[in-house]
Amino acid sequence: MTFKALMPITAVLLLLVTSTAPARTWKSADGNHNVEAELVKVDGDNVVLKRADGQTISVPLNRLSAADQEFVKSQPTSAPDSAMEDEAKKVLSEKGLRALSTGLVLEDETKLSQGVRDSTNLKRALVTEDRELATIKKQEEMTRARITGLTQANVQFNAQLTQLGPTDITLNNRLVGAINANVGQLRLLDQQLIEIEKRVKTARAEASKAREEYIEHILNLRKLADSISNRYAELAADPEVTATVAKLNSASEKPYELGASTGFNSSLVRLKTMEDSILSEEIPLRDAGGDALMVSVVINGEHNVEMQVDSGASLISLPRSVAAKCGIEVNAEDPEVILELADGSQIRANIKTIPLVRVGKFTVKDVECAVLGPTAINAQPLLGMSFLGQFKFELDSQQGVLNMVKIETDSGSSRSR
Repeated sequence: MTFKALMPITAVLLLLVTSTAPARTWKSADGNHNVEAELVKVDGDNVVLKRADGQTISVPLNRLSAADQEFVKSQPTSAPDSAMEDEAKKVLSEKGLRALSTGLVLEDETKLSQGVRDSTNLKRALVTEDRELATIKKQEEMTRARITGLTQANVQFNAQLTQLGPTDITLNNRLVGAINANVGQLRLLDQQLIEIEKRVKTARAEASKAREEYIEHILNLRKLADSISNRYAELAADPEVTATVAKLNSASEKPYELGASTGFNSSLVRLKTMEDSILSEEIPLRDAGGDALMVSVVINGEHNVEMQVDSGASLISLPRSVAAKCGIEVNAEDPEVILELADGSQIRANIKTIPLVRVGKFTVKDVECAVLGPTAINAQPLLGMSFLGQFKFELDSQQGVLNMVKIETDSGSSRSR
């Protein structure tokens, strides 16, 4: 007879499932083999023995000597105690633990796993809203370009009219007709632009809402994950839990180990990946008096401009002299808009696109900017929503800081290197 060796049982099983029978010499039925070992348990038609080196082996009962078989039959039956098992599971359930095939795990693991799955839909909603905003902003840009083109055409047509002689009636009529047609289109485009600007404002708000929901969701998942990890540590150090686990294992057919499941560890990996896509920074501000908080802004990687943080401004706005120092020149093709200032007055401005704007470690490409007219000599440069709207941000005037959070997406802004 050959004794078939099993893989070593876990330390927990060896501690919790032991026999009261002392070590003895076991012999095979044919008398050719023997081993010094303790009786661990009877598992069906097999006998589980533990050798002095701690190794366990399983031997068919009918392969043992007649004396050994009689000895086994004389031992107390160690059948599972279902009542004791149920009682132990109830106690552990009150501690938030469930007995699964994978071990004893906290019920909150299920919440974390579901939360990680839900984050996929929240991220998808965020990307969708960002794309919608980008599409509407493109429509706004194209509409402004058409308005500028028609306005320039009318300027040229009017210049030609001044040069016509009294006999150029046919050409005069054609030019007047073209000017009138352009005026009609301009009126229509002006109305369309008003509606598009409303849609941009709405889309920006929706994108901001989706961004904040996603970030808040990830922050809550981190709190839950940390809470689960801390709870496992507390349970492992709890004598009552340790004793109840030992009781459960002594009453059940299988051993249970307390600890995080493989699913929990997988959730932690996915959560870390999501957290790495969220960039945050606390940016110091300068108090300029009169509720004006200034922040350092870098334009096109080389021009540093102090701007007032203004979430009420739809665009970054620059006085013409400041824009010129940053290499931003206004020309006749740039769309013209009327801006309303905080005091209710209005001022003309031209729309420009700044290739790169950086605040702290955050860089945004192709940011719309309003370059104010020459009369706004003393105007303050403003950091408006064309930049701030790309982030979840909070202005803490008491601490004098701007808290900014950004989610990295394929189409989003990138961290400056």
